[in-house]
Amino acid sequence: TYDIHSKKSDSEKLVRLIVDDFLLETKESCQNSLIYAAVNGHLVVLKSFIGLYDKQINAVEWIDLAFEWAAARGHREIVEFLFHISKGRVDFLQLLSDSFSSAFESAGKNGYSGIIKFLLHQQSSHQDWFNICQKSINAVFEHAAAKNYFEIIKILVGDFNNSASKVHVLDYVVSSACEIALQNNHYNIERYIKENMKKEADDFLGGWIF
Repeated sequence: TYDIHSKKSDSEKLVRLIVDDFLLETKESCQNSLIYAAVNGHLVVLKSFIGLYDKQINAVEWIDLAFEWAAARGHREIVEFLFHISKGRVDFLQLLSDSFSSAFESAGKNGYSGIIKFLLHQQSSHQDWFNICQKSINAVFEHAAAKNYFEIIKILVGDFNNSASKVHVLDYVVSSACEIALQNNHYNIERYIKENMKKEADDFLGGWIF
């Protein structure tokens, strides 16, 4: 069994071993190696496994898990890599589309603002394929208020105020986030939301009362 936790300096050697003996390994062990690479941020290993997709294996069924785990652990390089290789490959696109909301929510709940910003940007640029569900947006908004993830609050509010954006935070979530922030003594969060959420949003939110 190959140790996927090897130091990054040993990654190339590790990959050669895995590739050379690939057909001797079970599908389960290869799947685990791919997921472990994503979890631990081993981009070189991950790229090599994905490279095998066009040759011998159907790694596509494991990409969604790697995408979600990389987002949950804050490995933005891997999230971006998996996203960009999806372009022009319908099978990968469909798979990432299915896991996009889960990756967004996982990153948000762990405070990875860079990944949140990246995913929001990709959603606005690729609406035909990628969509973050309303439930995930609301969950991240409230969790950021509870955990004092100020950068995430700023990103979501900014995206909300962007008229070209498809991201909307429901009215009850705005009030709930303010209440949650106050309960946790995060006065900066509560104040920022009140001062920066555009009231013009009443047109589709139905209004809210602070």
